[in-house]
Amino acid sequence: MAPKKGLIFRILLVLLFVSIVINLLSFQNGHNWGDDFAGYLKQAQVLSKGNFADLKVNMTQMDNILNYPWGYPMLLSPFIHLLDFHLNLLKLYTYLFFILSLLFIFLLLRKDRTMALMTLLLLSSSPYFWEFKENLLADYPNLCFTYLSLYLMREVIQGQKIILNELLSHFLIGFSVFVSFSMRNQSIVLLPVLLILQLFVYGRKALRPAVLIKLILPYITFFALALVLSWLIPISSTAYAEQYNFSLLFILKTIGNNVVYYLKVWNELFDSTSLIAHFSGIFSGFAICLALIGFAGSIRKENILLLVFPLICICLFLITPFYQGLRYAMPIVPLFVFFFLKGAHYLSMKISRARGPYAYLCLGIFLVLLSLKSIVAGAYVNYRTSRIMKGPYEPDCQELFRYIEKNTSPADRIEFWKPRVILLYTGRNSIFTPTRELYLNKGLKYMVYYKYPDILNDQIPLDTVYMHKDELSPCFSNNSYLMFKTREPAK
Repeated sequence: MAPKKGLIFRILLVLLFVSIVINLLSFQNGHNWGDDFAGYLKQAQVLSKGNFADLKVNMTQMDNILNYPWGYPMLLSPFIHLLDFHLNLLKLYTYLFFILSLLFIFLLLRKDRTMALMTLLLLSSSPYFWEFKENLLADYPNLCFTYLSLYLMREVIQGQKIILNELLSHFLIGFSVFVSFSMRNQSIVLLPVLLILQLFVYGRKALRPAVLIKLILPYITFFALALVLSWLIPISSTAYAEQYNFSLLFILKTIGNNVVYYLKVWNELFDSTSLIAHFSGIFSGFAICLALIGFAGSIRKENILLLVFPLICICLFLITPFYQGLRYAMPIVPLFVFFFLKGAHYLSMKISRARGPYAYLCLGIFLVLLSLKSIVAGAYVNYRTSRIMKGPYEPDCQELFRYIEKNTSPADRIEFWKPRVILLYTGRNSIFTPTRELYLNKGLKYMVYYKYPDILNDQIPLDTVYMHKDELSPCFSNNSYLMFKTREPAK
């Protein structure tokens, strides 16, 4: 006898609510050392002031300052203007987009309400997403607008539903795709997904003038908004694009490395501290096999959108020469979890039709409980401690920043291992130089040394620094940092 769906749905709904509340109550103070957030905040600050001169100067002087897509800074700028850098409120604001993305994921997958809700529960209770909420990054807003775009495509193109009027419905698809793209450029994949869906649904009818007008409206909207944005904010960076190399050997090597890499990362979604951590390779292989079974079992024309989107994303991931755990794969993580559950359901039903529904639900609940155990333990530790993350908000680092603001001039350039953080909090231009040769050639007036190389291993060794006492003199020290002034900065 199958379990009562209404009762199970209510239980899952309660667990989903609990996991979201735990996330909302467990933010840490400060930020970690990933300085992407400082780049976003600096861009948001520039937008709130309406002056691009400082950012332009900084981008031309600092080799490793990136100019990220402007969508997320635009979302942040009103709050920066009102609240300055109140990080916990900004983190909460960003996390709300994750909660919204859960709504759009559910609407996209709602044909099987129980499995859709189990997908949301596994995502919301995941230790990976619990930790990720501490980052001020564009990924959660990008996830939200990506799944809003997919939902609109499914409703308007596949379902032939109208939102107020037909042209507005197609305009909203283009607008949502553009907003997603303005958060992270990898969302350009939504355009070929839209095209494939249109061709699949309309076929030759797409060439009829009345149909063609509405079908091309999303693309007109997307490119018109992109042109307007490039006109309003004419600053761009090609730092990521320059990492691509289109030689055949490089592409093949990149694909090989990425295949191996992405076969291993899926265990990060669930409990990473105990049981799964000991069998991470086995669990990743198991999860991928179940997801492939679920994907194969879902090959039907009504699921075309759910099938095409992850396939195109995977093609992009495989040729991308940089990666960062599940972060770059985040747009397909919800569908991976959904297909994982589908595969578990198909397999358990093959083994026993009577007990199959129980087996799939038991596996899901088991993973949820492991994840909840991990995030509850983390939340309790945060609650008992000062909850200040290791990063630029630690007292030693704040003391360093105050010294820099008081004792250096705005024209001084400072060597620091997180240049965008120095720019954001002191207004000084900075660059990271892991070798003395680079240091001598950059015309730097100060050099900051971090005393804990377990976090940073590619600084200039302190012994090497002290070998050049004729060039550097100590000017600041605390428990975590040493700061040196150059006696005669290179011209």
